[in-house]
Amino acid sequence: MRIIVVLLIFLFSGCTSSVHVSSKADTIYPPHRTIAVSCNNDDHLSIRQKLEHLLVSKGFNVLPERVARIKANMQNGKHTIVESEKGTIPERSKEMRSIYILHFSYEYYTAMSYRDYYFKTFSASLVDLKDGNVVASADFSQGSFGTKPILSVLEDFVNKLTDLK
Repeated sequence: MRIIVVLLIFLFSGCTSSVHVSSKADTIYPPHRTIAVSCNNDDHLSIRQKLEHLLVSKGFNVLPERVARIKANMQNGKHTIVESEKGTIPERSKEMRSIYILHFSYEYYTAMSYRDYYFKTFSASLVDLKDGNVVASADFSQGSFGTKPILSVLEDFVNKLTDLK
């Protein structure tokens, strides 16, 4: 009987997993945030593209990491890039907007059907390229009996990022 109870606890604990996001209290997010998405390890499941799509659908400006770093470096030097009829030129910037980079990593497992994938763990940190501070972090984990779909985990994460103010 105890074995059945323990198995049920493991089964239900995997089903109730949620994404936990915490943020730095004094961070002010501008209305049109610019984010670059970067995977800390091999991205076999193309999670970066899924995250980029979800972020764009929530109103974030998404840039490639290289472009975000160039733009942040120019802003740190009090310059910004301006498009004009004469081409792209650096111009003095009066206001510095933050550019964020979202680093993430994950581990996954395959269901018995070998068609479905689930996160074992997913973690992310949102770094302000202006000063290098981590302004938000997230983590998710579920046991091998957990069946929360990957897209559901990513949607929860992006919704929680959107709600940060």
